Amino acid sequence: MMMGWRRVGGEGGEGYWSARLDPIFHVTPFFMTPFFKARIRARVEHAFHVLKNLFHYKKVRYKGLAKNTAQLHTLFGLVNLMLAKRRLLALHAQGAS
Repeated sequence: MMMGWRRVGGEGGEGYWSARLDPIFHVTPFFMTPFFKARIRARVEHAFHVLKNLFHYKKVRYKGLAKNTAQLHTLFGLVNLMLAKRRLLALHAQGAS
């Protein structure tokens, strides 16, 4: 629950502002639901799944952060191309039939 500021008190300028639980905020926003978090997590982890299983990336290979970072950037670029290729081929096959 979130706090909301409300004007409490009498008429005119006699009232004061008070922090109270606001009934508007009792509904959980969509981006905080477990369903939304799981959907984002699945999208992110799919790229790591492809990286590990398709490109057989299990552990770092080089000594030095720069080389490992460069290799990861290259591999994730290739993963993005693979996933885009699959999506484009599926769209093309769907449009052809």
